[in-house]
Amino acid sequence: MQEILKQANGLEFAIDWVDTVDRARGLIDEDRHDIGLVDYALGPDIGLDVLKHMQACNWDAPYLLLTNHRNEEIDFAAMRYGASDYLIKNEMEPRQLERTLRYAIRRHSTERSLRLQAAELELQRNLLESDKARLSALSCNVILLSEHLANADRSSETTFIFDDTATPSLELLESASAVGICEVTLDGTICQRNPAAIRILGGETGALLPDLIVSEQRPAIRNVMDKWRAGVGQSMEVLTIGNSQSDGHRVLLTGSPLADRDSRIARLLLTIVDISERREQEDQLSRMAHRDALTGLYNRAMFDDALQHQLAQAMRLDAQFAVLYIDLDKFKEINDRLGHAAGDELLRETARRLLDATRASDFVARLGGDEFGVILANLGSRQDAQAAVAKLNCALNRPYAFEQQILNTRASIGVALFPDHGNQPAGLVRSADLALYSAKAGNRGGVCFARGRPVWDEACAWRSRVSSPLEPI
Repeated sequence: MQEILKQANGLEFAIDWVDTVDRARGLIDEDRHDIGLVDYALGPDIGLDVLKHMQACNWDAPYLLLTNHRNEEIDFAAMRYGASDYLIKNEMEPRQLERTLRYAIRRHSTERSLRLQAAELELQRNLLESDKARLSALSCNVILLSEHLANADRSSETTFIFDDTATPSLELLESASAVGICEVTLDGTICQRNPAAIRILGGETGALLPDLIVSEQRPAIRNVMDKWRAGVGQSMEVLTIGNSQSDGHRVLLTGSPLADRDSRIARLLLTIVDISERREQEDQLSRMAHRDALTGLYNRAMFDDALQHQLAQAMRLDAQFAVLYIDLDKFKEINDRLGHAAGDELLRETARRLLDATRASDFVARLGGDEFGVILANLGSRQDAQAAVAKLNCALNRPYAFEQQILNTRASIGVALFPDHGNQPAGLVRSADLALYSAKAGNRGGVCFARGRPVWDEACAWRSRVSSPLEPI
């Protein structure tokens, strides 16, 4: 194994070698390594004890088990103790080992980043829930105010709620100052409103409330107004059209009836809460969770979800689809020579070309670094896949322009077909990844289709046939 690692010229790792459990535990406790390789040939107790210690310490790095031969019992034990993969030494070539290590490190880094993002999302959601509670309290205050007005001894003309002589509680009004309050007739004509309502809704006094809402929501707001007249306290989220007084807002409307002194419903009292900022925050959190910030493509987590969905659909409809792994050749060289701005623009342009060369039913994601994933859905035959991949390959291998410079980078593509090369997500991904490795090992800028399937054990953990042939096109 030391010889194989030495021959893997692309590895730029500092390697620490240990041959006892105690020394291994010491290095694990230091928690400064990017990946761990445990050789089962040192003895079953030693190998599995090291894996147990890694799992018990929640070691924040991937680790793999190395063996001389296949053994499902050992494989199952390794996966049970948290190993990322199970590798056969006599089937492993230096360049294949190099790619396996880099893939494990990159995937672990992506998963760790997603965990941190999930924690940040949870924090932001908690803050949003606090905001919702505050807005709910404000709305309750306004409802109490409307109930007071509805029961007040007033003239047949409904009293405007901000008339000082009709204000029951100055504290209630102050607490509702961030909330728009508006009186409308039963047909929706605006009578009077506070400054917050003017700012949020826009429009003029005398305008019809539905006319201030985007056209597609007007039938719904009229139906909700009927419920408000009946005393049903329903809220509705609407988008205002905006005008010279208002840029348009996402608004939460709640209405309640106002009765005159003869107990007849005369008007409606509306509370208007501007939730634009809250919705923008929620949209931003959703983008953070599902999208790659640089390219706008979906991220690895969404790619995995899409693959699960596509697999279930294909099995149900007896359909075919393809999984593509795409890697930009010479990306690191361009990034180092021209700077990160050039590298970022190359990634963005690659994303644009992928979207232009695929159909609306296909799925495109950035998996990390210079690696992209594509799911080609609803393929009629292998020939359909070959045509689609050839179109992608042609688009990606055109020269790129950056600041009056021509970048002649190319892309390598590995392809796995369902059901030919796997019937589970991990197997298809592994087949596509191995095919990509074969494409990069041959002529860069080429395409390889996988052949055969990965081997699966009862724990549903894959063990790849790293020596299995791959088919170029």
